[in-house]
Amino acid sequence: MSDRDRAWLEIDLGAVVHNFHQIQRRVGGHTTTMAVVKADAYGHGAVPVARVLENSGVGWFGVATVDEALELRAAGVGGMILIMGLSAPQRAAEVVEARLTPTIMSSADARAFSAAAGDAPLAVHIKADSGMCRMGVRHDDMADFCRQIKDLPDLRYEGIFSHFANAGLDPDFSRFQIRNFQQAVDVAQQILGPFKWHHMCASTALLLYDDAHLNMVRPGDLLYGMMEDVPPEALPPVKPAMTVKARLGLIKPVKPGDRVGYGCIHQVAESQDVGIVTIGYADGYPRQLSNVGQTIIRGKRRPIVGRVSMDTVIVSLGTGHDCQVGDEVVLLGRQGEERITAEELAARAGTITQEIASRMGKRLHRVYQE
Repeated sequence: MSDRDRAWLEIDLGAVVHNFHQIQRRVGGHTTTMAVVKADAYGHGAVPVARVLENSGVGWFGVATVDEALELRAAGVGGMILIMGLSAPQRAAEVVEARLTPTIMSSADARAFSAAAGDAPLAVHIKADSGMCRMGVRHDDMADFCRQIKDLPDLRYEGIFSHFANAGLDPDFSRFQIRNFQQAVDVAQQILGPFKWHHMCASTALLLYDDAHLNMVRPGDLLYGMMEDVPPEALPPVKPAMTVKARLGLIKPVKPGDRVGYGCIHQVAESQDVGIVTIGYADGYPRQLSNVGQTIIRGKRRPIVGRVSMDTVIVSLGTGHDCQVGDEVVLLGRQGEERITAEELAARAGTITQEIASRMGKRLHRVYQE
């Protein structure tokens, strides 16, 4: 068994394109969809995802870091790339040279990018903190901030945006944030002039707050066919793009009273076979799924027993099974009539779908399907 055949991801790029079109249909022709491909496109592979989306008409991409943006440029992605996270002022020259769009969150940011811009004005977006108390200029400090930066040369204030704290579960606070953002935009435009782009909605919010679509939305998890905290009736027909697979590497009998795996957290109640599956937490499969996760082998669910190890998990095969060494094991995705979703894994692991997908490790070989 080669390393590539040990454990791997299958990424359906056709599903990503389908999901983009569903999102664009949902928000309408007057709203632009920025494809968020940060964190290696949530584990799906930023370069192949951005390439196929650019070929499908996507003109904007969102990343978190300068290095993520430079990776796309080096791969030939020519669209607009917004660095939504902190753009270190000392990297301003790189940002300008690569034609990237940085986010301004302080007057120091603005001064650094103004100095680096050179002959052509540099387009920037301003991040407004509308109540999340994370990154950005506080909405109630926006006037002072804009007065500090309004006379800096060679900056073009092209966009302004914010981010929801709890769009799916707290509509009252979300409405509070929408009001704060709009007030911040009004103040900023009085001082700096009109912004071309206004954006606030990521995946959940774009499905729940139509009046906050403005003229740009930034889907991430929805683009990859994952979604939480949204009523089923609000969800467009998106398709999951990621499947996680491994192999059944070993089958062995166990007896009543045997203890399985690290920590001895599972004790066998009756004689049966267990299977050793060739994937572990070093591959990004969550250790929190110890004793609670599920797999699919030969079209049937097989529960994980014992601790998820660095390189393997152990599953119960029971008695009278037809499993064989080398069988394909699905840990996320569909096999036959059975399906394990990212939402299920997240619920069992006590986390969110974005973490499940984005933590899938570089050790996993990626197979792209169009």
